This record gives sequence, structure tokens and C-alpha cells, in this order.
Amino acid sequence: MNRLEREKVTVTAMVHLWCRDHHGDRSLCAECRSLLDYSQERLSRCPFGDAKPTCKECPVHCYQSSR
Repeated sequence: MNRLEREKVTVTAMVHLWCRDHHGDRSLCAECRSLLDYSQERLSRCPFGDAKPTCKECPVHCYQSSR
């Protein structure tokens, strides 16, 4: 599994945990589904591809600050 695939799996797990713990949903609510879709799209468009650094270390900030 390459880095981007691994990050997608990690983000998916994190969003599911957040939604379950904060919204009580076993499946994703609409708000969390939207966030997950947004994050997956951002990762898919990463200009660094598999050489992507961690977001904290990245010179390009792909995510909106509100997300």
C-alpha cells in the first residue's frame, strides 16, 4: 500500500471514529460524509503523489482552514 492509500485509510478511520463519538452515528452523518469526501478528493489531487510529506511538513496547504 502506498503512502496516499495509507493516508486515505487513516483519514477514513479517523472520520468514522469522530462521527461515532460526537454524533452517535454508526454510519457517517451527512456532515462527516462531506468531510470525508472532501479529504479523499484533496488527497487524490496531492501534487506530490506518493512522495507526499505529512500535511504538517508540507509547503502546500490543500485543506481549507475551516476543515
